[in-house]
Amino acid sequence: MANSHLTSNSSAQKHVVVVGGGLSPEREISLASASSVRQALSNIGYRVSFIDMDTDVAIKLLTLKPDVVFNCLHGIFGEDGCLPGLLNIMKLPYTHSGVFASSLAFNKIKAKEWFRLIGIATAESIVIDKTDGTRKPGDPMDRPYIIKPCANGSSIGVKAIFEGDHFDFTNYTFPYGDKILVERFIKGKEFTVAVLNGEALGIGEFHLFKSKRFIDYEAKYSEGLPTFSCPASISNIVQTELLASSEKIYKSMDCRGPARIDFILEEESEKLFVLEINTHPGMRSTSFFRRIAETCGGINMECIVDKILKSASCNFE
Repeated sequence: MANSHLTSNSSAQKHVVVVGGGLSPEREISLASASSVRQALSNIGYRVSFIDMDTDVAIKLLTLKPDVVFNCLHGIFGEDGCLPGLLNIMKLPYTHSGVFASSLAFNKIKAKEWFRLIGIATAESIVIDKTDGTRKPGDPMDRPYIIKPCANGSSIGVKAIFEGDHFDFTNYTFPYGDKILVERFIKGKEFTVAVLNGEALGIGEFHLFKSKRFIDYEAKYSEGLPTFSCPASISNIVQTELLASSEKIYKSMDCRGPARIDFILEEESEKLFVLEINTHPGMRSTSFFRRIAETCGGINMECIVDKILKSASCNFE
């Protein structure tokens, strides 16, 4: 019944172009998300076309003449604000966050500065620039710590360094850009909050196997790693803080459509720290955002994509 309502009142045979794939290391994840989105859009009556993001994306968009663009890219050129900027110039409405929110959230260094600015706790960290000539021998901070590329998603390039690890920071090669974030490792429980159009839908909790130190790429995309529960088993106090902090971050950054915000509850201090915000959460059936939306929010995939489309906009005025 819900799907027929969406078909009759929302789609009206609008032409939606889904942009996915692309040129980033997260290409395969994006293609999987795009496949799920295309199916859901078709189910509720939208006319759907697909573009595999490349340097000719503007030409393809001019040819297809969409009513709206569904930005299903992950990583560089889509999640970092590049595609939204192009679509603003082309005066094409598009889903997900605009240039400012996308670029701010994607840059881990600037995002951490923003979290601090609005009063949300985040782990102590330092920025190291390969090009400034100030790198010294030895560890940049006391172990354990985390190395994060400045701009990458899906935990690609993230590395945890513990006492006893055979790792010499002097030999670190900066494989994902000249700047990195070195962050204090926090031991505790990890949570993620799904936000859609400004409303926090619910909270999921990660349960890592002992072989994993943190939620890395393999843990996010391998079946069974990590185990994930939704809703999270937490106190009302922690739940309230997680939901309120997520909505505060989302709204302060001027996000739009879906987002997923990750936190860790430190074991020793029982204090919450924000880890990062993802303005392009995955849309596969196993994705954390989708599972929270369906389980906690009671929203199926067709309703998710319809709500995202209704938030589509274009900042060309």
